[in-house]
Amino acid sequence: AVVSTQSGHYGRVPNFTPVTPQELSSSFEAILNGLFSSFGVEGSNENEYLMKLLMRSVSLMKEQLPHPLIKNLTSALTTKLNEICKNPSKPHFNHYLFETYSCLIRNSCVANPTNITEFEGALFPVFQEILQKDVTEFIPYVFQVLSLMLELQKNQIPSQYMALFPFLLTPLLWERPGSIPPLTRLIQAFIEKNPAGVSQNVNSLLGIFQVQRV
Repeated sequence: AVVSTQSGHYGRVPNFTPVTPQELSSSFEAILNGLFSSFGVEGSNENEYLMKLLMRSVSLMKEQLPHPLIKNLTSALTTKLNEICKNPSKPHFNHYLFETYSCLIRNSCVANPTNITEFEGALFPVFQEILQKDVTEFIPYVFQVLSLMLELQKNQIPSQYMALFPFLLTPLLWERPGSIPPLTRLIQAFIEKNPAGVSQNVNSLLGIFQVQRV
């Protein structure tokens, strides 16, 4: 059943019926346990195919993920992220890990917007460490996930976002082509969610955009 969550191959298999979220939900916890056990096998710590399968499974479940599993999965992913921050060496694995975060956040917060607070509590510490240590492989992904969490905010945005805002205007960040699209999206989310706060940094912000136009 897990294999059938891999989309994109349906047309190649006669009489193939993809698994539904309802069918997957009964065995989803066992699938998670099996995947994370497999990560513990020698040589599979950063297996991109396992992480891709995890991403597809989370995506398929949509908003039907039970809250206890969301917490457990977020914790397990964050432990994994802390591990690979020390030596990021598998770009495809890294990509699928952050895409799993995005699927998890998007799907669970559609069903319950208050879940965003738990994601922020889990992710801000490791994201701040990535930014402080300038782990360049991960920084565009961090901006992407921060954008998503900020866009999903329904109330006044927490103070840790605005504490981060001046850092986002650091010219060095805007000199890296891979960071510009997610950074632009993140700045736009700030403007939409807290225009008054952004206005306090308007000169620095205009300076960045002026440099980008040159």
